[in-house]
Amino acid sequence: MLSEISSSRLDDYLDRHYTAKWDGQRCLQYQPGHHTRLPNRYYRFRHAGVDVFALDSNTLITPLSGRDDRTSLRQQLKSLDDEQTRCLKALSLKARDEKQRDGLMDDLETLQEERLDLQRRLHHHAAEDGEQLTWLRDGLIASHRDPRVRGRILTLHHPPYVTERTKWAKADTLGIRQRLRTVLDDVNRVLGRQSRSQRTVDLVLSGHAHCLEILRTDDTGHGDSFTNWAVCGGSGYSLRDQRGQGPHLSESQSNGEQRRVATSELYVGRSWADCDGGKAYSALRVDISEGSPLRIRLTPLISHREESGWNEVTMNAMELPQPDQLKTMSSNAN
Repeated sequence: MLSEISSSRLDDYLDRHYTAKWDGQRCLQYQPGHHTRLPNRYYRFRHAGVDVFALDSNTLITPLSGRDDRTSLRQQLKSLDDEQTRCLKALSLKARDEKQRDGLMDDLETLQEERLDLQRRLHHHAAEDGEQLTWLRDGLIASHRDPRVRGRILTLHHPPYVTERTKWAKADTLGIRQRLRTVLDDVNRVLGRQSRSQRTVDLVLSGHAHCLEILRTDDTGHGDSFTNWAVCGGSGYSLRDQRGQGPHLSESQSNGEQRRVATSELYVGRSWADCDGGKAYSALRVDISEGSPLRIRLTPLISHREESGWNEVTMNAMELPQPDQLKTMSSNAN
């Protein structure tokens, strides 16, 4: 971290490591296989004409209304503790029934995760990182004005859109969705864009939710309209099912009506049918073709555990549609 470099050593350090330039400013010359010495937890790089913005979403998930109601959080935490106790008692009584035991273990893991989320909100009060949002806005504007750039990808930990049952309506999810929208709206305003079918970002990659999911936004009324979203969090602890309400995400409008804002095109989680009851662990391959407009192909990589070992599940690659295709798909669905 640059903060650890003394003022007397700073000039020499920058001369040795920050030898490249971006938009007229000194920056790090990345060297594969070498320590990058990145000064921030958010950064950007360009590869094959595509600008990739890596965000630190931990500072962008504070409640939109400001500080949490701590009394309400404590009440919610007590309710979760009570439910966890009931789940543990039921687990001890039904330990011989394998199906019930698996279901209870899944419920218990979900409760423990929700409890950790509440504890984090109780004990950590990270302020919104406005500097990072300004950096993202200015970077996207510069990227769109640069004729050498043919596309833009965002990566961040927390997904703005997801239908995983424990994450889809969380304050984290809704908070980062709104903050990202504000940035994209501002980018379009500065660029003088009147049509939301002109995509501001080509793909948003995230994790956090315990699934593999590919979503597409409809006309949300904002700069995140007709965008591709991929959630790749199904490679580790405790896979999750999709929410019971289904694959379509909606939001309440000022007139009280519901507006569909996103649709899940692929969801691979705990109870994925093609794994015959086994847990579907997953990853995602991203291929970017040459030329313009930018074309992106996503290939799900899925395995599930059997007694004889790991069984690979082959899935077809998904070519992500262009904004005009998404607009047509959205109109047809409505």
